[in-house]
Amino acid sequence: MAGQSGKKRLLVNLTISAGAIVVFLIGLNVVLHLGHFGEGRPDGGGDRFDYNSIYRESADPVLQRELTPGAAGIVNSGGYVGKFVPEPKPPGTLRVVGLGDSITMYQSAEGRNYLQVAEKKLRAALGRPDIEFLNFGVGGYDTTQEVHQFEARGQRYQPDVVTLGYCINDGVDFGATVNAATGKLQFAQSAMDNPPVITFIQQHLTAQGADMTPQQFFGAAFQAEGWKRSMAALARLAELSRQQHFHVVIVIFPVLFDFDHYVFLPFHERLTEEAKKLGFEVLDLLPVFRAEGAADTLRGDAAIDVIHPYANGHHAAGEALAALLEKTGWLAARKP
Repeated sequence: MAGQSGKKRLLVNLTISAGAIVVFLIGLNVVLHLGHFGEGRPDGGGDRFDYNSIYRESADPVLQRELTPGAAGIVNSGGYVGKFVPEPKPPGTLRVVGLGDSITMYQSAEGRNYLQVAEKKLRAALGRPDIEFLNFGVGGYDTTQEVHQFEARGQRYQPDVVTLGYCINDGVDFGATVNAATGKLQFAQSAMDNPPVITFIQQHLTAQGADMTPQQFFGAAFQAEGWKRSMAALARLAELSRQQHFHVVIVIFPVLFDFDHYVFLPFHERLTEEAKKLGFEVLDLLPVFRAEGAADTLRGDAAIDVIHPYANGHHAAGEALAALLEKTGWLAARKP
C-alpha cells in the first residue's frame, strides 16, 4: 500500500499538456503518503487516530520499518494493532492471524476493522468466545514483507488460519508514460509503484479510443518483477501452511473506482488462479463491494483515496470473511 516503503513509489512521467491530471495525481500522492484519513466524510465521520506516527525503523532489512509497540494508542505492546494476545495459545483456542498493509491496519483503533468485524460475528455465530483474531497489518508493506513478518513474528502465535489482505499495488509494478503528441498511455516495466497512477489508468483504459486493453496492460504487468516477487512470497506462505498445518485465505480488495466499468478484473482473475493453485481459499471483495453501492461511497475519508475502504467497506468485508470461514468449518471443527 501507499506508505514510505521504497517498493511503493511512483514512477510516472506525465508530459501530457492537461495539467489538471498532473495536479490530481500529485494531490492523491500526498494524501496517500500522509497515512491519515481523518477528515472529509460528508457524514462527519473520520478516524480519530493518526496512523502516520506509529512507525520506527526496523533492524530487519526486509521489513525496513515496523510498528512501534505502544504507539499512539494504536499499537499494542506486542507490536501489532488491536488487542494484545499472549503468544502461548491456550488449549482449544482458535486463532486467525491477519496479514496485510494499510487496508488491513486501518480502522483497527476505532474498532471497525474487517478482522474485528469477522471475529465478533464468528464468536456469536459459532458460540466460540475462544476465537482470536490478531492483526499484523502494516502500512506500506508488500506481499514479501507481509510473509516475512509472519515468519519472523506471526507464526509464534500458532494460527489455525492466516488471512492476507491483497490490493492491486501489492503485486503490480506501475510505470506509465503519456506520449505528449498522442496523449496515449504507454506501459513500461518498473520496479516501483504507487496508487496515484491507478486512477489514471482506470480512466485511460475506459476512454473512447483507448490504445490498450486491460488484458494487454496486465499482460505486461504480470511479467514484471513486482508480480514475480509477490507470487514467490505467496508460494512461501503455502510452504509454511503445509509445515505448520494452517489454512490460508487471500482477501482481494478492489480498487474503489467505477465498479460499472472496472478495468482491473484481469488482476482479480489472475490472482485468484494463482492462489487456488497454492491451495488457498480466495475471497474476492469486488462483488461484495458492488452490492454495497457505488465505489465512492466506500472510500476512506479523503474523497480521492481509491485504495482504503471506510468503516462501511470494512464491515462488509468482515461479514464476508466470517461467512467464508464459517462455511469452511475450519474454526467450528475444533472444540475447546
